[in-house]
Amino acid sequence: MVQPKRHNLTVTSEIYDRVAKIYKKEKTDKSLTQWVSDKLLLALEKDDFLKSYAPFLSKLTISENSVIIRDEKIQRLVEVIYRDNKFWCDVDKEECCVHVHFALALPELAELQNK
Repeated sequence: MVQPKRHNLTVTSEIYDRVAKIYKKEKTDKSLTQWVSDKLLLALEKDDFLKSYAPFLSKLTISENSVIIRDEKIQRLVEVIYRDNKFWCDVDKEECCVHVHFALALPELAELQNK
């Protein structure tokens, strides 16, 4: 079997330790290299999906308890607020809309939940 071409990638010790810890918890049959490659590919595909799902939305900032999103379709800023363990859209006045879905797909959203 022909092996795909590979490249080396350097990460900081902090990132490596964090990744290795998560990898060990998952108890997978994959090698660390393959597992990281799969995770990276998934992140890229998720980013591509967001761009095709809602090309008119973009993240501007994340504050202590909210995400500010630019909605080009309605030409305004939208705040998705995190409170009581739920996300709420200040424009649509609900917990289930395209803005909340977009915010939930952002990897940076974990920062709000961790705070």
